[in-house]
Amino acid sequence: IISKVITLYPFVETVNVSIKKLNPPMPGQVGHSFVKLSYHSAK
Repeated sequence: IISKVITLYPFVETVNVSIKKLNPPMPGQVGHSFVKLSYHSAK
């Protein structure tokens, strides 16, 4: 996702992507899992 944004919009300096999955396939009772990725250009 981040690579596509940077490719399509090279002027972007910061990209934040958050993904939340309800009831992930993990052992035990887990309500959700969450991943956050960030990109900051070195310009």
